[in-house]
Amino acid sequence: VISFFSNSDWLSVWDAGDSIPTAGIDLRDNSFQLSGRTKSNQGPRVGMYPGLAGNSCQKLQAAVPYLLHVKIKVTAIEGYGPSSCETQGKCLYLQLQKVGRYNKSSFRTISLSKHWPKTTDGEYFDFRAVVDITKAELDDVNNYNGELYLKFLGVPAPGYDVNIQYLNLSIAAPELFPDPSNVCQNLLSNRDFSSGQHYPWKPRSGGSLLIKEENDNNYLRHAGRTPVYPGIEQTLNTGCLVK
Repeated sequence: VISFFSNSDWLSVWDAGDSIPTAGIDLRDNSFQLSGRTKSNQGPRVGMYPGLAGNSCQKLQAAVPYLLHVKIKVTAIEGYGPSSCETQGKCLYLQLQKVGRYNKSSFRTISLSKHWPKTTDGEYFDFRAVVDITKAELDDVNNYNGELYLKFLGVPAPGYDVNIQYLNLSIAAPELFPDPSNVCQNLLSNRDFSSGQHYPWKPRSGGSLLIKEENDNNYLRHAGRTPVYPGIEQTLNTGCLVK
């Protein structure tokens, strides 16, 4: 659906939303940069369909899991110490912004956790999430020539710039789902993480799921675990269960 690498054309698809910060291109690595932030709810915003205005979202599908992968960097400006991303793992959350009828905006948090792996200021880290769009949201956008945006919020402010170097939003691969010709053959999907994705696994009570590689084998890491019911889970196809 969307795939952007470092380039000099970020401003055609990214902006600062309705906030004050300055959006620009960081010429050191041709990344999108947001500077001059004063609040943690000011963050980069990208259109869910290439282009920020006048584009239909007809190609998007409702109730389909889209897998998001972003490389993002938080950098302290002069006079500020390490961010809470580095010291506490409190760093980032994801919102879906819908602009629909009467040009009215509504917001829905997609991924929110106060427990992420600690990152290093000034270095890019991977952020992954599963993005779902409801039929009502998509109908409102298409019927009233609206827009859908992803907003990356929660980075501490003031004193810290945000850079985006890479983004990919794509439909979950077929191998992440049960075999349609024999859906009950295996109750669990994505058992070896060979695809490099953690879907449909999710953390039970916070934290984030990361795919790591060692000796040509992928494994799942649950980072930022909370003390309350920690662990991972996956929804089973109950139609395959019998008494």
